[in-house]
Amino acid sequence: MIYIIDNFNDHGKIMYDIIKYHTQQDITRIHLLNEIPTFELYALFTNLFDLVLDNDIIYIPWQKEKDYYLDMLATKLSTKCWVVASAGNANQDIENFSPTSANGVYAVGALNKSLVKASHSNYSSNNMQWIIGTNYTVNDSTHNGTSISAAIYTAFLANAIIENDLRLVEQQIAQYHLKNGINKV
Repeated sequence: MIYIIDNFNDHGKIMYDIIKYHTQQDITRIHLLNEIPTFELYALFTNLFDLVLDNDIIYIPWQKEKDYYLDMLATKLSTKCWVVASAGNANQDIENFSPTSANGVYAVGALNKSLVKASHSNYSSNNMQWIIGTNYTVNDSTHNGTSISAAIYTAFLANAIIENDLRLVEQQIAQYHLKNGINKV
């Protein structure tokens, strides 16, 4: 099961479409929890802990200023399921933001088509995942940002979980970069 937690109306639907396009998941197993007000996030994260299973993925296509309580909840969730979050688009260290700075959260940054960090993407000196997240077309509209990259990563992770082979994540990323990058390897 993939749970997309978003607090923006159209943004969450775009992330849903990207995941649906790149994953082998049955679309009935992708749930969009959309337009969640910030003040309800704590309760939602707490309730999700009782709901999720080992191979479920929680995808968070946003970040907010450092919030230690939200980081604690995200870390707790990551002990029970996969938690993927977009790194953010402020060209700053992810340690300044939640939930990307939480232990156990897979933060995903954006590369441009030259396979270089996109100028807007947040970053980290720690381990991060990187995927092309620029000039991505969904429903006849072009989008840029780390939420695009993280949605693609979430789909690739779901595919690897279905196949019970986590090495497939890196293989899918490499294939995606070969197909979409301008620097062909």
